[in-house]
Amino acid sequence: MKITHVFKRCAPLFWVVLFISVNTSCSVAYRVLLGVNIHPDWIANEEIIKKAKHYGIPENQMFMLKEQGILDSIIVNSTNEVRERFADNESLSKADSLTLEKIENQMNNDIQPVQIRFFNATGQPIFKLVNCYFSPVFPMNVNVEGCFNQFPPTEIDALKNQEDLHLEFFKPFIEPLTDQATKETEGGEYVGLVFWNNYMIKPSRKAVKEILAYKERYKNSNVKLFFVNNHNAYLWLLANKEAKAKRLAEK
Repeated sequence: MKITHVFKRCAPLFWVVLFISVNTSCSVAYRVLLGVNIHPDWIANEEIIKKAKHYGIPENQMFMLKEQGILDSIIVNSTNEVRERFADNESLSKADSLTLEKIENQMNNDIQPVQIRFFNATGQPIFKLVNCYFSPVFPMNVNVEGCFNQFPPTEIDALKNQEDLHLEFFKPFIEPLTDQATKETEGGEYVGLVFWNNYMIKPSRKAVKEILAYKERYKNSNVKLFFVNNHNAYLWLLANKEAKAKRLAEK
């Protein structure tokens, strides 16, 4: 395998969904099953808050992801890791190929639109679940392999042994949506992040509802939850220069 081709196989579900929705004859079925809005637009904070309330998210747990920075950082970090590890390689051995595949899979998972992550008191990652592994599409089960049948949640087989991101990586990119919401994580034994949006509607709704019910089942668990809307951050990643310039001018 030539090193120059390292990321050509990586196809995040978000882009796959958009491609399928626009380009196949079964697009209507896919959109219905996944609950995908294929014509998303920028949304105001007030709209996010309204949708969050509709989902039952407490006002002190409403957050949003900054439009600029985090997704590019994940991609750049993964690319840099590949360059550092394999800078002198013209071709890859079988062991190198497996390492490369692991890096690709991790990046692919880390930039998915809908994610559930848990961290311990020091910010070390202990659990991650992303929309690719919700199963099946209909009716869509978020409690994969019974991962939420105990507290804290247990890793699913497909995501074990991945090098996950530390809580401190996310903190600079998360902003409160309400006066009641604060980024303070001190005093909790665990921190939970739920990333959701307004275009992957069904996975977002399912993830939010699952974690709200999870917290209700384990009322005595000392966990601080952050429900983070990443809608505009993903639009920023996909926007061209003209759209980004227009967006900045409107602010």
